[in-house]
Amino acid sequence: MQPALIRRSCATSLLVTLVVVSASAQTSWTLRNPTNSPTPRTAHGLAGHGGSQRVVLFGGCGGGRCFGDTWLWNGGPGTWARAAASGPTPRFGHGMVYDSGRDRIVVFGGGDLANNLFGDTWEWDGTRWQRIATSGPSPRWNCGMAYDPVRQRVVLYGGSTLTEVLGETWEWDGRSWTQRPTLSLGGVHGPLAPLTSPALAWDGTTGRILLYGGWDLGTPSVIPADTWAWDGTQWEFVYRERAHGVIEPSYAHGMTWDAARERVVYYGGTCFPSTAAVFFDGTFEWDGSEPWRRRAGTLAGPGPRAWTPLAYDSTHEQVVLFGGSDAVGVFGDTFTYGADAPATAHGFGTGCAGTSAPALDTSGTRPWLATDFDLTLTGLAPTAPAAVLVGVSRTTWRGLPLPLDLGALAVGCSILVSPDLVVPTTNVGGVALLTLPIPRNPVFTGSRFYAQGLCADRVTALGLVLSNGLAATVGSR
Repeated sequence: MQPALIRRSCATSLLVTLVVVSASAQTSWTLRNPTNSPTPRTAHGLAGHGGSQRVVLFGGCGGGRCFGDTWLWNGGPGTWARAAASGPTPRFGHGMVYDSGRDRIVVFGGGDLANNLFGDTWEWDGTRWQRIATSGPSPRWNCGMAYDPVRQRVVLYGGSTLTEVLGETWEWDGRSWTQRPTLSLGGVHGPLAPLTSPALAWDGTTGRILLYGGWDLGTPSVIPADTWAWDGTQWEFVYRERAHGVIEPSYAHGMTWDAARERVVYYGGTCFPSTAAVFFDGTFEWDGSEPWRRRAGTLAGPGPRAWTPLAYDSTHEQVVLFGGSDAVGVFGDTFTYGADAPATAHGFGTGCAGTSAPALDTSGTRPWLATDFDLTLTGLAPTAPAAVLVGVSRTTWRGLPLPLDLGALAVGCSILVSPDLVVPTTNVGGVALLTLPIPRNPVFTGSRFYAQGLCADRVTALGLVLSNGLAATVGSR
């Protein structure tokens, strides 16, 4: 057996002993009950703002009114607060996304109840609105927008005027809009069509902007059920859902990238299979592999509705939904969606240094069920042997309290975790990687384990130095 396979086998065997919590955890919707909320509305804008750690709501319409107010959602206490700042004129059906590269929320377009359409661009910096541009895409409402964090561009597709549906692709770089050729490859029924009310979202698994659904205002019974992806140059046909019947052909649904769980989340929408509109309440997810997957156990959620955008709260790692509408009226409720038992990994304690100064990190991974959890040990002397301690406790080991100060054996060094397993690693140029395969079995959800790196070093009497510790909890997504 190869050394790497031995390490993976040993790590898996250890994890089998780590079951400290057995739970039927899932990902679910939670109805929040804030004491103060925005007026019920539909076709509003919603986007998370990382800098202020708030989800921002702007505009929308309901009760015969069009709104121009701004509200801030704090996912910790679960409260809405109205911002005093004035901003864009009242509108609905506008595009609204978070530009993480510049820490700005970008709003474009929309319309009002008098059928006035807008073509202006506004930005929210966490405190105030500022109109940035009046040129760019023609005035429209119900376009799809998403932000590409790799290329640092806001991408806009489609929308409609009072007389036509649009099929243009535009990009915003923080200074100006640029129209891009709408090249498309591989569509089952030809190229990407002009669409109103499609949903766009960043797909971090493939590094592209994902588009699903929308309507060309043609025959209601043939609303597209196609998934497309924008790579910065062209739209590529990815998947046709109608052939599989998993997700409903729809438009005016919500869609966002869930960064913690590494998947696109989709909710709601509407279509016209006959003479009356049908509203949907399905929750679907896209993890980069076909097909879309309906989430089991999420039926007790917001209920059938459309024109309800989704936003991601990166601080609290939850998808946020507010309002929307159905054939009867508009809603003013707030829901959040996320893992009941999320995977977590964080460092603790401090290491010690000699010739080497080892540091242990997670390479950006988390210990989700059925995934590989990577531990990276850096700061090693280029040829020094290294290993990772993996254990079930950070408080005791064989009757000894942890941390355990090594005293004169290694001045300034402490054992931070129980060394139930010592896994040798291969040091390549001062960096070593250990992959821990997390089992698929949901019984491991909530299991906790700990790790600490070590490296041979002649500076200490013990002949080694140690890294910081790392605490991990297995999660289900």
